[in-house]
Amino acid sequence: MYARYFTDRAALVAVHTGLRALVDGMATDITTASQALVATESANAQARAQLTADEASRDSYRQMYQAKVDDVAAMSADQRSRLRLSWVWWDGTELPMARADTTLAAAAALLARDDAALPARDATIAAAEASAAAERTRLDGLVADFDALQAQMDPTPPAG
Repeated sequence: MYARYFTDRAALVAVHTGLRALVDGMATDITTASQALVATESANAQARAQLTADEASRDSYRQMYQAKVDDVAAMSADQRSRLRLSWVWWDGTELPMARADTTLAAAAALLARDDAALPARDATIAAAEASAAAERTRLDGLVADFDALQAQMDPTPPAG
């Protein structure tokens, strides 16, 4: 029955099977890449939200630090010499009870540390976000190619 249309039915079946495997592989690759990208974008969003919260905490502690510096500066020398302070920093770092100038110096060092660390984290997150955006563009291209291939395999125009 097929002989009048095809000279080698087995070869035709092999081509069809190979094409179906290629299309199925493309669909699997797209699904896998899409799932990985969603996980990456979620992790990036969480990292960005945590950084934003940490920056707000740092800024709040900077204000508290400056207020405490101003309060201590307004005291007499005798009061300042007797004043002891302790502090738990926004990230949980404990500054144990010590002379006010010692505690305030330690707090200033923590602010300097945060002022250096938070922008570095921002740069790392921005690079991860840019990488995810590039992957999104690549994945969108794969989906468009896949859709075009599917359309070529079934060129029947939609009814309507």
